[in-house]
Amino acid sequence: ALIHRAADFGVDRARLHLGVADASRLPVCTETVDRVFSYSVFQCFPSDEYARRVLGEMLRVCKPGGVIVIGDLHGVMEKQARFLEGLGLSRTLADGLLRPFVPLWRWRQRFRRRGGDGLHRRAFSRAFFHRALQGRSCVVEFLRQEIADRPYERLRYDLRITKQSEPG
Repeated sequence: ALIHRAADFGVDRARLHLGVADASRLPVCTETVDRVFSYSVFQCFPSDEYARRVLGEMLRVCKPGGVIVIGDLHGVMEKQARFLEGLGLSRTLADGLLRPFVPLWRWRQRFRRRGGDGLHRRAFSRAFFHRALQGRSCVVEFLRQEIADRPYERLRYDLRITKQSEPG
């Protein structure tokens, strides 16, 4: 429905193509897109394997020198760190206390209940993206969110991937 209402949001349909597709099978030719943008979508993916396939698909359609931006990713310690900071602990102390539990939370996350909108919210560690993009010809940058009145920007982050030209 939002695609049909694009003009309401100031989208110039003559200059921008909008469509709906499965993120792991984009109906776009290889290396034809300058920019790939995904915002607040990754946390709804059903599995790490699906997220890896989507990353591969984004790299496939992106031209060398093109940029992929994945925004509003949930970090693994979000809820627990909020709780500890609410008790008055410093960020450094809260992170130090929580770090040993990260592997357990990632395992437990597979069995989480659905949110009010019926979707699971998955967290992705920075290490996940390093592993998923290892051996790929790209530069990966993790970006802090700078959002006013949101003290937990380090627990959510954005990702910028710049696709490099293939060697030789």
